[in-house]
Amino acid sequence: MTRPLVQGLQGRDLSGRDLSGLNLSYANLEGTNLEGAFLQGAMLMGCSLLSSSLKGADLRGANLVGADLSFADCQDTYFTRANLTQTKFLRANLSSADFSYAELTLATLDVAILTKANFTEASLYRTHLRSSHIPEGFFFRANLSNASLMGAHLSGATLRGANLEEADLSEANLEGAHLEDANLSRARLKDALLKGASYDHRTQITLSPSQLASMNKV
Repeated sequence: MTRPLVQGLQGRDLSGRDLSGLNLSYANLEGTNLEGAFLQGAMLMGCSLLSSSLKGADLRGANLVGADLSFADCQDTYFTRANLTQTKFLRANLSSADFSYAELTLATLDVAILTKANFTEASLYRTHLRSSHIPEGFFFRANLSNASLMGAHLSGATLRGANLEEADLSEANLEGAHLEDANLSRARLKDALLKGASYDHRTQITLSPSQLASMNKV
C-alpha cells in the first residue's frame, strides 16, 4: 500500500493557503478546509477529501487521479485541465465549478449537485452522472460517449456539439436543453423528458414520435 507523502493535514484549516505544485498524493485530507486555496498543478492522486471544503479553490492542472471528493463542497472550484480520471464526487456540491478541458474518464459524479457547472470540451467518457442535478450545465463540445446519465436533471443544459454516442439518458430530464450539432447516436433515451429541447439538422438522434413532437427544431 502506498504511504502518503504528507501527513497530519486531516481536518486542518488550510483556507487561502498556497499549495501550488505540492505532492500531496495519498494524503488524508478528510474534513479539511481548503476554501480559496491555491492548488494549481498539485499532485493529489489517491487523496481522501471526503466532506472537505474546496469552495472557490484553484486546482487548475492538478492531478487527482483516483481521489475521493465524495460529499465535498466544491462550489465555484476551478478544475480546469485537471486530471480527474476515476475520481469520485459522489453527492458532492459542484455548483458553478469549472471543469473545462478536464479529463474525467471513469469518474463518478452520481447524485452530485452540478448546477451551472462548466464542462466545455471536457472528456467524460464512461463517466457516471446518475441522478445528478445539472440544470443549466454547460457541455459545449464535451465528450460524454458511453457516459451514464440515467435519471440526471439536465433541464436547460447546453449540449451543443457534445458527443453523447451510446450514452445512457434513460429517465433523464432534458427539458429545454440545447442539442444542436450533438451526437446522440445509439444513446438510450427511454422515458427521457425532452419538452422544449432544441435540435437542428446536424443533431444525430433517434426518438419516439411523441418525444420528437415535444422538441423544437431550429
